[in-house]
Amino acid sequence: MNAFHVRLQFQKQKDGPAVDGTWEDELRARQKFTAWIGTYGSLEDVVIRLVEEHDDGHRRTLRTWTKQTGDVEGDLP
Repeated sequence: MNAFHVRLQFQKQKDGPAVDGTWEDELRARQKFTAWIGTYGSLEDVVIRLVEEHDDGHRRTLRTWTKQTGDVEGDLP
């Protein structure tokens, strides 16, 4: 069974402070992704990612949000 992670980073650097949540249900993870955009999306350095993790450990970024780019499919370039 796949897992879905939502990661809220308070700095654009991947090692900056962050909050993570994990759900087995993709819909619930997408709802949390959207909720965090509403709560934190206007902050300058925030990055919010929705990531799918497969049973073999492979991760794929489904959506990414920053104030500058808005909601984009996949990860930032």
